[in-house]
This record gives sequence, structure tokens and C-alpha cells, in this order.
Amino acid sequence: MEKTRILIVDDERNIRNALRRILLGQNYDMQFASNGNDGLRLCETFEFAIILLDIMMPGINGVDVCTQIKKKYPLTKVILLSAKNSKSDWLNGYRAFADDYISKPYDPDVLLAKIRALVSAYQTTHQMRIQNSCEQGNRNRGKSS
Repeated sequence: MEKTRILIVDDERNIRNALRRILLGQNYDMQFASNGNDGLRLCETFEFAIILLDIMMPGINGVDVCTQIKKKYPLTKVILLSAKNSKSDWLNGYRAFADDYISKPYDPDVLLAKIRALVSAYQTTHQMRIQNSCEQGNRNRGKSS
């Protein structure tokens, strides 16, 4: 079974390492970026099911990165991670089409549960897209006969 690919984007090494420890042994292929631009570049190279994305980073912030990712890769699930916990922060994240928003510090069990739920949703949507593509191809072949 192929590992689910997850991208972790956070400018703090200790946060990236903590997330790595939480996800270790969960059958995920993890990639890491220390800023938004590097995260966007990795998205051009790999297909990610889930992106864990810090909001407050130097350069391009996580909300802007999320907006760009969701425009280009709408099936990818994005969880925003932030120490910012006001209603307006949450709403800004959801306006950027984030799939979820988790405040730091987060409970590892809750984070894992959210990741599993979004991986399942991603896999279902991805599988449906493949199935629809195959069905469309079969219909097109039937028309040309």
C-alpha cells in the first residue's frame, strides 16, 4: 500500500520535529518546508493529500499559501496550525479554503484524528475522480465505434 504524502510547513524547526514525532509510524510519507515559498515549490513536485501549514511565517504567510494551494490543487486538504486563536483568525483561514484550523498548542490525538479524517476524505474524492475519468473514457470510446 502506497504511503499517504503529507507536507509540513512551519518556520520553527522544533514544531516540524514535534509533528514528525507525532506522525512517525502512521504510514505517512512526510516532506518538510521551513517557509511558504518552499512549501509551494514542493507542491509543484509532489502530490500531497494533506498539508499542515503554519500561519505566521516570514515572507508569504500560511493563509496566502493556503489560498494558492487550494486554487491550484483543490483536492489537497489543508490544516492551518496557529497560535492565533481569535474568531477573525479562524474565519480568515476558512476564507482561504482551509479544511481545518487547529490552535497551538494542539493535542496530538486530536491532530491525528483530524488528519485521518481528512486523509479518508482525500482518498475517497481521489478514487471517485479516477473512477469518473475511467467511465468518461469508456463512454468516449463507445461513441467512436
